[in-house]
Amino acid sequence: MKKDKSQKLGYQIPWYIWILGALMVLGSLVVFAGCIIVYLATYDTIYIMMSAIGFVCFAFFGTVMLLPIIQRKKGINREDFRVWQSGVLTNKTIKKDIRVHIQSNTIGMFVGSIVLAVIVAPVVVYSEFSLGVLITALTPILLFGLGIKGLIKQKRPIRYRIEEDKVIGGYVKETFDIIDATTNHLPTKTPVFVFERHGEYSIDCAQIHRYYFPEELVTIIEPGEEVYIIYSNKKNKILYIYRKKYWKLNSH
Repeated sequence: MKKDKSQKLGYQIPWYIWILGALMVLGSLVVFAGCIIVYLATYDTIYIMMSAIGFVCFAFFGTVMLLPIIQRKKGINREDFRVWQSGVLTNKTIKKDIRVHIQSNTIGMFVGSIVLAVIVAPVVVYSEFSLGVLITALTPILLFGLGIKGLIKQKRPIRYRIEEDKVIGGYVKETFDIIDATTNHLPTKTPVFVFERHGEYSIDCAQIHRYYFPEELVTIIEPGEEVYIIYSNKKNKILYIYRKKYWKLNSH
């Protein structure tokens, strides 16, 4: 029997990621401690805000760095999470996976709003009023509002329909917009599936398997493979995708 490509892919954090993470932790610690020292010398409140930014960054990057180490000591391997689940596709299973996806997005919105609020606070406080400052101030509020919306969605009943489809192919689409032009000057690469009935689908790995990257999924799920696509009843929006080679529909 042909071995699934997903079983051949290993996951190890490259050494340069560790170095980058360590520099981020060190840099945020320097900002945190340095701003406190400067504040004690000048009593300028902006340095309190900047030290708060440093502390938030230190806590975030420190947690990211410690998590793989803690998991390794506990014997938890990243590959343990990258196993493809299988079984009978029931209503309970589908709703659970959809809610996990909504919950992940909600947490991301709340965390993003808090981090942005800490970062933009000095800009708003020490800048003259302008349209740009107003937009900057509203951004964390908007993210927080989206987080509240996500909480409300989790409480609502989930109505969906299941359709069978087939993967025709997959590719990486490159686009170049004004944000790319003003930042890294490189095109945005978006892995895309092409389904027989649905057409193109920009991969959201959390709707298929949240422990794989989109670039991996477009390689793992090959042309000709059949899938179950879970759609929202209200609109033609994909909520989740299951590979038929691992799941079968509940006959009841």
